[in-house]
Order: sequence, then C-alpha cells, then structure tokens
Amino acid sequence: MSASVDPLGGTRVRFGPEIFRIQARGGASRYVVELHRALLEAHVDSEIEAGWHTSAVLDGVPRVRGRAATVGGLPGANVLTRLVAEAVAARSIGRLEQGDIWHPTYYPRRLPTGRAGERPRLAITVLDMIHERFAPSMAPRDASAARKAAACAAADLVVCISHDTADDLQERLGIDPAKIAVTHLGVAPVEPVSRRPPFGDRPYLVYIGDRRSSYKNWETLLDALRGIAGEVDLVCIGSPASAHDRAAVHHRGLEDRVRFEGGSDAEVAGRLAAATGLVYPSLSEGFGLPPLEALAQGCPVVASDAGAIPEVVGSIAILVEPTVDGIGAGIERLLAGGPEVEVQRATGRAHAAGFTWSATAAATIEAYRRILT
Repeated sequence: MSASVDPLGGTRVRFGPEIFRIQARGGASRYVVELHRALLEAHVDSEIEAGWHTSAVLDGVPRVRGRAATVGGLPGANVLTRLVAEAVAARSIGRLEQGDIWHPTYYPRRLPTGRAGERPRLAITVLDMIHERFAPSMAPRDASAARKAAACAAADLVVCISHDTADDLQERLGIDPAKIAVTHLGVAPVEPVSRRPPFGDRPYLVYIGDRRSSYKNWETLLDALRGIAGEVDLVCIGSPASAHDRAAVHHRGLEDRVRFEGGSDAEVAGRLAAATGLVYPSLSEGFGLPPLEALAQGCPVVASDAGAIPEVVGSIAILVEPTVDGIGAGIERLLAGGPEVEVQRATGRAHAAGFTWSATAAATIEAYRRILT
C-alpha cells in the first residue's frame, strides 16, 4: 500500500468541540491535537470542529474549524460557549454519513440520535476514571461521570489511554470489552530552551499539573518538601498561582522554596532538563504524560505507584506510596544520587522514545477499522 493512501478508505473523522471550550491548555486537549496531527500525517481525513473555543493548543494546527472566544470571565460565558459547542456538534454530525466517525473530545450532553446503522459511528475516549474513584471530592454538580457512562454505553468504540483505565471502566461501568481499545499516548520531541535558574545555584524539583484537584496530591508534596533535610526547592508549572496556592505555601513556611511558572513547551523542557528531578505525587492517573516528558529530557522521576503511572514509567522511575513519608523518602533517594538515578538519566530518553503519537494514531486507526467493518 502506498504511503499516500488513506488507511480508512475515505472515512471522515471529525473531532467535537467539547474539550476546547473548557480547557485552554491541558492533557486532554493535547491528546486530541496530537492524535489529529498524527492522523493527518497518516493521510486520514481528520478535522477538528472546535467551534467558539478558548484553547491555545489549537494555534497553528491544520484543519481546525472554529475561532478563539473572547468572552472568558463574562457573565453567562460558560452557557454561551456550551450552546455554541452543541450547535457546532449537531451541525457537524448532520453533515456526516453512516460510514464516517464522530469522535467527541469530552463527554457530551447530547449524543447522536438514531440507530447505529443509520448514523455516523460514535467513538469516545476515556482518559481516566477519576470522577468515579474520587466521587466524594468532586463538585456536587459535576455531571461528568453520568455523561461518561451514557457516552460509553452508546458508543461503537471506547478508546482508553491505558490498560488500567480500561480495566477500571469494565469493572465500574460494565462496558463490553469487545468495543474497548487501548491506545497509549505519545511524547512529542521538544528541543529545550534554557531559562534563568529559578533559585540561583540551589537544586530544584519540578511539579507539573493541576493544583486544585485533591487527587493530584500537591499539598502532600508540599508537606514532604518541608521535611526534606537537604536544601532543594520546587518549581510548580501550570496555571498562575491562586490565593489558595500561595496560602498553602505560606502555611508551611515555604515561600522562599516554591516558585510558580508557566511557559512554552520548549521552556518547560528547559526546566526539566536542568532539574534534579520531577515529582509526580498523584493518587491516580489515567496515563500520566509529565513523567514521560521528564524522562525524555534526561530528568529523573519520583512518582506515585498509583493508577496507570507504573504502566507508563515501568521500572525506570522511583515509585513510591503517595504519602508524606513515601514522597519524602523518594525525594531523599533522588537527592542521594547513585546508580538508580544514573540509570534513569541513561535510559529514560530511550524509554520515553518508545511512546510516539504516530503509534497512538496507528492503534486508533486499527480501532476505527474495527467499527467500520
């Protein structure tokens, strides 16, 4: 078969606008964008129906329909962008034929109507089972779990990004394993850009991710950092620091040891390349890209032994219990250096290189083929 032949034989794949109206930057939107790019490189007729979005990750991405919203923070903005997204989805589904694939990017409020043989094929991706695992800590009005269950029940294909997520999905929702496909995520090569050292000559650790969700376990990391005997600081990369974030740092007396930063992918890669290590303390993850992104830059990793994290990092990282004592002991091992840290630096890049977006796309194409036949 020629490399220029569409492996889906002209089937149109359209990704919905759902995630792009609620996430300016993050793992879910990154997954969709990188999968879409890789599908295009594989000559699949793929397009993102972004609608009126707020996502910066769409900048410069080919075959995206929609435009950036400027209504963020205004009264009623959430309802307005939701209504636009639903209208865009309905219009897009109406343009597709039963041999095409509609792939929402988050759990939609409304699903395509009609019997399976009379509508486009429906694919849904389940990134994690966080809402089900940590239901008591979720916002009372968060309907994600209910929408996920409905979408998975109606879907022709359920894509899970780890075997851990697939197993949990079957156990909790009883989804038929015959319609589940596992497609690991990829790590895009990034050339690091050097930045001014955040703490002068002092060594530092990196934390990447959300700090608001309790399952991310960020405050437990702060408690562990406070108990470290050696002098090591922490750079927290993600959204701007909130009043709650700063209060959490102040309460522990860590004002001089914690910094909050954003930055481009290249700047984040630069931070990782120069860091003593990444600490990833989550109580659960559906996949966990930051440890792989750190290993790709030769940055050692301390990570919790929870969720899909061991599946992703294997024996490369220092895996610990996600407790104050466990995380603290892992950091102490990292600071001590020695053979296990040198092995991470020596083999981490090769391990991360085994996760590519082209492999994600190939596995997704194979899953699409199953529902087309």
